[in-house]
Amino acid sequence: MSIATVFALPVACTALSVAGAFFLESPLRGAGLMLATYVVETVAIEFPRIPMGITVFPQDIVFGLLLAAGIWRYLLRRAPLDRSRVLILGLMLLLLLSLARGISMYGAKTAGVEVRGFFWFFSGSLYFSSFPYGRRTTARLIRQWHLAACALLAIAVFRWIATGVHLPIAQSWADPGQPAMRVLNSNGALFLCVAFFFSIFLHLSRTGAGWQRKLYLVLGPSILLLQHRTVWIVALAGLAILFREHARSLRKVAVTLAAMLAFGIVLLFATFGADFVLASLLESATSSDTLLWRVAGWWELLANRNTGFTGFLIGDPFGAGFARMIGHTRVEVSPHNFYVQTFLRLGILGLVLVVWLYGSQLRACRTLAAQPSTRFSARVWQVFLLFHLIYFMTYNLGYEQSLVLGMIAGGIPSLEALARARKTLPVRSRLPDRSQLHPLPGNA
Repeated sequence: MSIATVFALPVACTALSVAGAFFLESPLRGAGLMLATYVVETVAIEFPRIPMGITVFPQDIVFGLLLAAGIWRYLLRRAPLDRSRVLILGLMLLLLLSLARGISMYGAKTAGVEVRGFFWFFSGSLYFSSFPYGRRTTARLIRQWHLAACALLAIAVFRWIATGVHLPIAQSWADPGQPAMRVLNSNGALFLCVAFFFSIFLHLSRTGAGWQRKLYLVLGPSILLLQHRTVWIVALAGLAILFREHARSLRKVAVTLAAMLAFGIVLLFATFGADFVLASLLESATSSDTLLWRVAGWWELLANRNTGFTGFLIGDPFGAGFARMIGHTRVEVSPHNFYVQTFLRLGILGLVLVVWLYGSQLRACRTLAAQPSTRFSARVWQVFLLFHLIYFMTYNLGYEQSLVLGMIAGGIPSLEALARARKTLPVRSRLPDRSQLHPLPGNA
């Protein structure tokens, strides 16, 4: 690390702390900035790098601001330290420790490449979890998410058309060996999947704007056509949970979705021909090569790892790399498994904290689901927590999902307070009114 960089870092941290004050009062500003960054990144495919002694991406600045704001909220005692928030703080401290070790051993550039995904996700989670979430704030955040989903959907449709008619621009996002219909990455498909379930929740609760309640009609077929199998499994798991309690309403939803999907496939056949869609779908649904390749990589990383007790406890420092031999080929890309990558970089302690964080929130949701006043909201958060746990098996979460985790961590205390308040009311007053039967997630 150069002398200029050493002097620039404290100045940059001070500037981020001052600028982060803009995001102190409400999560809406931070969510708007993050979602806008995500949409622009999807359009650009990859952001240009900003040379500042060390290479900086726009996301580094965005999440540096959010991290500074989150830290200030905790220092100013605007966020009570409950279990979920303490666990997120613990993960952030472990990350910073591993990063400091990595910088000292491999340099800022090498360590910074590996830490970015973790840093963005945990910084966002720390910031968004520091807020409470009432009905109005949650509704506005869902609206922001849906607006961003509409932008992603427009991008996907444009790319399908460009790919189908063989426009030269399609080469900028085409990935050799991948299905032609896969024009957004898995994080983009998961983003649309979350938007899909937000729309279904609003449809079931009869809340939100009309266009939001109908958005699932186009999001559902789009998720299938994007052809990410992990996201298919995530969506099926979420629908299975909802069908247990809302079977009658969801039958109508399923029939409508099937009709929309059939119409969409017929339209694609008529426009581009059957081979463009069917060949791509069959390749996604039947190929197991990618999964087998990943499992072999996980085994090599874990079974042939050479580390001591410190590495086992708190992980190897960022920058150590993920080199392994798969067959006769040397591979250095990330493991494509959040659990494996967390164990390698944050150790068994980091993995335990992740499992504890999600497990404690799932347990809280199960308890809240037993109360009529909080049942629907608890089911909402339960579905999204399971989304993350399933998705972790083959991918790392994108930074945009930090908003979902933060809303759950900040929203559960509000739901618990609501449940306690309802228990103390007289029996006649406990009967839920129409607005409480299906409140928005995080209603307080």
